[in-house]
Amino acid sequence: MIVMMRLIQILVTGTAVLSSSMACADGPFARVTGRRDPRVIVIDIAKALDPANDGTQKAIISRIRITPDVPAIDPSRLDAKYIGVNHVPGDALSNNIVISAGGKAYVVDHAGISRPVDVESGMPHGYPGAVTVLYVKKALGLSNNDTIVAIEAILNCGSPAESPYCPGDWGRQPALFPCHNDKS
Repeated sequence: MIVMMRLIQILVTGTAVLSSSMACADGPFARVTGRRDPRVIVIDIAKALDPANDGTQKAIISRIRITPDVPAIDPSRLDAKYIGVNHVPGDALSNNIVISAGGKAYVVDHAGISRPVDVESGMPHGYPGAVTVLYVKKALGLSNNDTIVAIEAILNCGSPAESPYCPGDWGRQPALFPCHNDKS
């Protein structure tokens, strides 16, 4: 019951998308993101619903990184060498996933490849977000757990990093990729 409650909580706080049989051979799977986690968590739904797996992590297939490591300015302050590995007070990461029939997942990443100074300042706006393109099959591989191997591309969107406007500036700055990711 605890696993089921956690799954429901994750689905409410993040966005889960069931993949089709075209996207992967087995399943069904849920791809789950959270607002403050730089990963997509792939969950086997059948295993999650199995009472034998209650209270375990057996339903989690993998945790896929959607951003590369960004060196922190002051690693001792954050107790982390890199931004994105641990929770950072100012980060606001993946929050939306779209699975295509072509075997790719598109993940809206609120922070994108943000500058460490922006993230560590506690200001989660003012630098561009991104859409991370993932290979779905690579995301299912256990050997790719907590890696960036499944990333095909990172598409910048929102305002330029030097702009005083946030990614949700509603058109005041030209977007590199038309996506108001902080409003999704």
